[in-house]
Amino acid sequence: MVFSDPIFLIFFLPFAVILHRIAGKLFGNTGQIWSLVFVSLLFYSIWRVESLPILLGSIVANFGLGELLRKRPHISYLVLGLAFNLLPLAYFKYAGW
Repeated sequence: MVFSDPIFLIFFLPFAVILHRIAGKLFGNTGQIWSLVFVSLLFYSIWRVESLPILLGSIVANFGLGELLRKRPHISYLVLGLAFNLLPLAYFKYAGW
């Protein structure tokens, strides 16, 4: 699904907006954040569900590296985070899929 697809514009986008507003009224900012996470993962999984573990692994690893950087800021952690994100991108882009 792409952003200009009528299914996205007619069904998915209104669903995302309504869910975001309801979550905001019920749970505040935390609910809005989690509704956006849910809708983002749903959007990605509609396109290609078998790649969802890669995205979830990236989210968990980036969160962990972010927490590590917050607790003990060091340039090596930043370089590790950049490498962790750029190496898979280079692999999937240039591996000849």
